[in-house]
Amino acid sequence: MHYTAPQLRQSTANILTDIGWFAATFHVPQHQSLVDFLAGGVGVIKATLRGDCRLTGYGEAADSPRARKIRVALVNVGRITGVSEWENKSV
Repeated sequence: MHYTAPQLRQSTANILTDIGWFAATFHVPQHQSLVDFLAGGVGVIKATLRGDCRLTGYGEAADSPRARKIRVALVNVGRITGVSEWENKSV
């Protein structure tokens, strides 16, 4: 059986999690909004983070020597508090 993957577009968005805000790019089906895509029961998705994203321990400053720069993250959709998709903005 031959499977054809849907065409994807890049959707830029800000997402709020319990550890803070992230600006990210998601790959979603061409004719589907990011919010509809996330509501479809996907448990974990890959996000390319935008800007200088640093992961720190609780209470540590972003410039701490223990902070780690990250560019790609797996996002547990169940832990997202809010999503703000950038309208009319394709990357």
